[in-house]
Amino acid sequence: MTVELIQDVLAAGEWTPQEAATYVAEPWQNAVESIVETGRRLIVAKDRVGHGRWLDAVALMPFGERVAQRLTAVANHPDLSNPTHGSDLRDQDDSRQR
Repeated sequence: MTVELIQDVLAAGEWTPQEAATYVAEPWQNAVESIVETGRRLIVAKDRVGHGRWLDAVALMPFGERVAQRLTAVANHPDLSNPTHGSDLRDQDDSRQR
């Protein structure tokens, strides 16, 4: 968290719904992008590390083999890895609120 963001969070006063939504949405979007990118990097790393050495590489990562498999599946999924997919979901959510 940046110093400015901490100051904004700690500042007294009520937020508008837009301010609250923006505060929550930014890290959410970054998280989604990070998950997809991690899956893509796993795919490249598995290809580059060579046959029979993949599990040794995974053992050095901050997660296990099952998480690596799931992240790879996310990166390979045509909808989940599509960067415009999130905006499509927001559009659908907006229409329900009206």
